[in-house]
Amino acid sequence: MDDELNALRRTRMRWNAPLSEPHAELLLDRMALGDGHLVDLGCGWGELLLRALDRAPGLRGTGVDTDATGLA
Repeated sequence: MDDELNALRRTRMRWNAPLSEPHAELLLDRMALGDGHLVDLGCGWGELLLRALDRAPGLRGTGVDTDATGLA
């Protein structure tokens, strides 16, 4: 049952936490993205981290989370 709920949550939600599109864009706009390494602790399935990496091609990223299914 938990696996089914987790799968449904990932298909219907963009974020693994309450984060709106405008707030995500605001966070990304305020980050000093460039070359280097960005670590996202509690990244869920990495939506915000992936968006940051899209904005800064020279940036490397690591997502850390305890939900192995979300990371997969």
